[in-house]
Amino acid sequence: MSGAMRQSTCGGIQVKTETEEDTMKVTKLDDSLYEKVTIEIKMRWTPLIRPMIAVLQNRDAPKSSHAEITNEFLRLAGVADALADAREVEG
Repeated sequence: MSGAMRQSTCGGIQVKTETEEDTMKVTKLDDSLYEKVTIEIKMRWTPLIRPMIAVLQNRDAPKSSHAEITNEFLRLAGVADALADAREVEG
């Protein structure tokens, strides 16, 4: 994966999170507990749209949240436009 990567603590366990397109890969970094575990999570946008809209409607939400969600909607719109263009060329 060559997308965004960050390290954080989840439930007291050090993890590395990598995201690329619609997949998130979480790897446990703390070797003190059992063995190394990696899980891949496929993200789906449909269940996230309503909560994203709710954040945009919340005047008390941080400006950074508004900006991130707005940018994500613009990115998704670009993907939808590219798909429509590809279908137009095919059809």
